[in-house]
Amino acid sequence: MLRLCIRSLTLLLALSLFTFLLSEWSPGDFLSGLEASPEYSQSTAAAARQRLALDRPVAERYLSWLHSAVTGDFGISHAYGMPASELIRPRLWNTFRLNLTATTAAWIMAFWLGSWAAARRGGRLDAGLRQIFALLLGLPEILLALFGLWLFGSSPLLPYAVLALGALPTLAIHIRYSVGGALEHDAVRAARAHRITGVRLWWSYVFPLAAPPLISLAGISFGALFSASLLVEAALGYPGLGSLVLDSIQTRDTAVVAAAVALSGLLLMAANLSADLARRALDPKLRSR
Repeated sequence: MLRLCIRSLTLLLALSLFTFLLSEWSPGDFLSGLEASPEYSQSTAAAARQRLALDRPVAERYLSWLHSAVTGDFGISHAYGMPASELIRPRLWNTFRLNLTATTAAWIMAFWLGSWAAARRGGRLDAGLRQIFALLLGLPEILLALFGLWLFGSSPLLPYAVLALGALPTLAIHIRYSVGGALEHDAVRAARAHRITGVRLWWSYVFPLAAPPLISLAGISFGALFSASLLVEAALGYPGLGSLVLDSIQTRDTAVVAAAVALSGLLLMAANLSADLARRALDPKLRSR
């Protein structure tokens, strides 16, 4: 567990450094547009650059930002003139709520469809479902969002439906193969030989055997959906992190971009770490690693 935590913290540190450097290496900064104006004197620009610490070396600014970020202070948003953490907090909650709801809905539908297909594997129903899953798998979430916007117009439920539908095929395919493999397991065959069928067979034998790889998939699916939701939010005008990050990138608001990416990365790593720990708790072979 200690190694998992150290690895997660190292990845989070690398992610924050990459994001900070990427923002710094982008052409211009927050003051570039104002400095191009003839009404903005060089002395005023120099004073503003010094006040915002934009005149300091990149390494010094990153270390200062990292030291403050550990205490929960992600700096001041240049564009909004307020702490980045206060600006991000409600947006992060909206994005988290959107992803949690969409992920839960996608898992419920995928679990039912995937198990149903696995129980009838090799038949026409299984083949038909796999064709539908393959078709949905080729459609990116942003295309689903634009199609849904054209078909239904602006709706508060549309972001949830788009993300759930986008995650459904991947989850259903994995569940279909995990449950199908469990149905071929010797323990399930032995249970059937002892005339154990129906709900007892599925809940006591099939689902526990199929669970370990699906638990890891749960953490990965949340991370993938979280990344996809940023574009969907921006396209559908959802008040989450997506539109805020997009606006902050356009205005070179480095504090907001770095804070949003760091907090998003922390949330995703927490989800993956929780899934990894849950899988270790269920699989005795992994506990000693």
